[in-house]
Amino acid sequence: LARTMARVKPSQYPAVPFHVLRGVQLVSSVIVVGVMAWFIGELRDAGYGVPWTFILLLSTALLTLLTLTTTLTLHILHGLSPLLNTALNAALLVLWVLAFAMLTRFSARPVLSQSCSTKVWDADTGVLVCRLYKAVFSFALLGVVGTAAALGLDAWVQKRGAARGRFDRGNGSGNQGMRDGFAYSDQPQAEGVRGVEERNPNPMVRERMGGMKSRGQGYAPVEGQMLYDEHTGYGDAADAVGRRSAEGRI
Repeated sequence: LARTMARVKPSQYPAVPFHVLRGVQLVSSVIVVGVMAWFIGELRDAGYGVPWTFILLLSTALLTLLTLTTTLTLHILHGLSPLLNTALNAALLVLWVLAFAMLTRFSARPVLSQSCSTKVWDADTGVLVCRLYKAVFSFALLGVVGTAAALGLDAWVQKRGAARGRFDRGNGSGNQGMRDGFAYSDQPQAEGVRGVEERNPNPMVRERMGGMKSRGQGYAPVEGQMLYDEHTGYGDAADAVGRRSAEGRI
């Protein structure tokens, strides 16, 4: 497990906003699933049909829970891709907005305008239904807001990653820059050699590059290489030996 964790790529998401927004999505989805499951069960027991609004809202909340579980697993084991998370949150946001709009338009409007009391609903069951409607409306709205905020965080992370991935271009006709700590250029070889010669901070490399001509002309020794001064120690010793040999012959 430790070896697997060591290979996980560092997360591009800031920890606090990432987990807070996912927590908002989680709480809203769990409550919506619980309320919708109770409503659907009661309607079936009473012999009524289930409205499409309830089915869509329940499906959206379940898909959100599945998405949160999947992306959390990827985040822990492999590192979460911002592009993948953006696509998932965008799809969930569309579903949340559609389900919330249907809930507001067709189901919850008559309930939201009334108070949850026995004077209006005549029985404790009616009061319970009223309170659950308002609860599911509130947490469905929270699901829309949380998913929209999560999508905004995804977009921000992708924008920041793209800004970090850019590199400065040189003034030449070809692309120039730094790659893996080394200067590079996509110009032809002769121009590239001159570019490396000009940009390399090592004076020995610049000197050696300065002696190289274009491709196919071989290597020209840099001035001062493989040449010896006339007055080196070797030259002085050779002169002394020569003089002694000449004196002996005389």
